[in-house]
Amino acid sequence: MPGFFQSQGYTPLSIDPITGEVLKFTLFEERSVGLQSRVWIRFLHTGEAFGLIGKIIATLATAASLILIYTGFALSWRRFFGQRKSRSGLSESRSG
Repeated sequence: MPGFFQSQGYTPLSIDPITGEVLKFTLFEERSVGLQSRVWIRFLHTGEAFGLIGKIIATLATAASLILIYTGFALSWRRFFGQRKSRSGLSESRSG
């Protein structure tokens, strides 16, 4: 069964294109803390860090952002293109 964090299986490999000799092979644990955190953040951002749970959370966050975009457009549409009530119409209905 695969683990929660699949990026540890990602190891950069440099190969000489002519001879096929391995020039450089770096394990995840041999990287600096900065590069390890960068890899973590990349897999958190794409929802791949925690398997199915991470993908569900990323999907919900995407759906929430789409809802925020829709509500922003709806509010601005109502503000700029909605029916405008005159102030005199409001004061007349209050006195009646």
